[in-house]
Amino acid sequence: MADSFIYIVARLKPAEGKTDELVQGLSELASEVEKNESGCVSYQFFVNEADGEIAIFEIYKDQEAVDAHKNSSHFKEAMKVGMEGKLAAPPNIQVIHKKGGFRRG
Repeated sequence: MADSFIYIVARLKPAEGKTDELVQGLSELASEVEKNESGCVSYQFFVNEADGEIAIFEIYKDQEAVDAHKNSSHFKEAMKVGMEGKLAAPPNIQVIHKKGGFRRG
């Protein structure tokens, strides 16, 4: 069953040796998002241990919450300083739509 939340998946390909730095920066960003963005329902990131690629899964209440995230000073700072020189390729960011499944807890 579909819902009204907005789901975003961002995939990051770290430059060689930069995975840990990106994880640290994302941890700091996630903390700021949690403290300052009540419209963000979930902000989680995962690392593929085989290649270091990072997947970020974000859920927002509505488009206003997405816009607030993109326009926040902590997000802009993370994009400018936190990622500069740490990525092997531009981020792959996609808005996705829930079509089914479930989540417990």
